[in-house]
Amino acid sequence: AHRDIKLQNILIDSTNDRTAQVKLIDFGYGSRFVGALPMRTKCGTPYTTAPEVIRECYDERCEIWSCGVV
Repeated sequence: AHRDIKLQNILIDSTNDRTAQVKLIDFGYGSRFVGALPMRTKCGTPYTTAPEVIRECYDERCEIWSCGVV
């Protein structure tokens, strides 16, 4: 899980409009999600962080919230 998806961490490689790629950068808060064990570290940027992260019991689905905010 990236755990800090925000506009500043999204780049577009547009050397060619037909093959432009979206790239996610800065995996400083990144963590591997292991099975059914929830992650518990409160991290990320406050305006894009999912409520579950604030409650300190979340999984990889917290990224969906951040993408929706972006």
